[in-house]
Amino acid sequence: MSRIVFYLTRTSDVLPIDKPLLLWDCHCGIRESKFSKEDCPIHSNPIHKEIIRAFGSGLVRIDWRGLSFYWKDKIDLWPPSADTFFMVGLLEKQGLFSDKVNSVADFGSGTGFFGITIGSFNQSVKKVMLSDWLLTPYFFGIGNYFANRRFHQDSFSLSPALGLGTKAIFGHDAQGKYDVAVCNPPYLPILDGFEDLAREQTVAGTDLLDDVLANSKKLAKRVYINCSDIAYAELEASRLRHDVNLKPLGEKLVPFRVRPALDRDGYVEALMSDERRSLAYCPDHRYPYWHTIRVYEIEN
Repeated sequence: MSRIVFYLTRTSDVLPIDKPLLLWDCHCGIRESKFSKEDCPIHSNPIHKEIIRAFGSGLVRIDWRGLSFYWKDKIDLWPPSADTFFMVGLLEKQGLFSDKVNSVADFGSGTGFFGITIGSFNQSVKKVMLSDWLLTPYFFGIGNYFANRRFHQDSFSLSPALGLGTKAIFGHDAQGKYDVAVCNPPYLPILDGFEDLAREQTVAGTDLLDDVLANSKKLAKRVYINCSDIAYAELEASRLRHDVNLKPLGEKLVPFRVRPALDRDGYVEALMSDERRSLAYCPDHRYPYWHTIRVYEIEN
């Protein structure tokens, strides 16, 4: 991400942020951050109240290379984020925008970003399936497909599916298998004593991660998944349990600012005390916590 620009459609106000570290590049409110609002790219701007109000209550549009994705700040919808754009860049390098690909499945699809993006840029794609646990992302994925019709011009058909682990995931082509499957699942591990974190379904738990590894041979010829090093223990256990190999495609160190994790007393400390995980503490940076995200191809 070289630049993010916030537009307020009701006014002429614009807030550009150069070289952002995250899509919402704000350290304010993160405990142990020693930096003030004057150091924040968002809060230091005179129009920050309007920007925050728009993100907190309004319908937000995220534009990327001619595509538009709508998102609303709701507990059961997670927007495209820093790891999303890192992953899609690696998928493009893997040829997913140009290879002969007929069908694409996007598991844990959220706004539908991966499925719609691959289908829009790769003219050989004829079918895209978006699958999510919850109703809100289900409907947003459908809406974003039609919102981008001007770009893809109905070059591919959309098959939305609701509920992981149902027949809707496997029943869309004659072979029971897609050409490509992509998944950017939640990665916050549910540690002992923090079982209540499981209620944060969009960011917590590794069930979807495990399910994709367990069924990778059934899902697609090529399967790609993203994961944070803080869930390395769960990833490795799942890999061994299901006897699959993971080919690393790239990694990126990014700030860790997942609020449900940071707001629970003791959770971050529990992560950092486990040598199997990797969460770095950088007290002299405005983001005190950092983690590495990695994209893998599951080798079937």
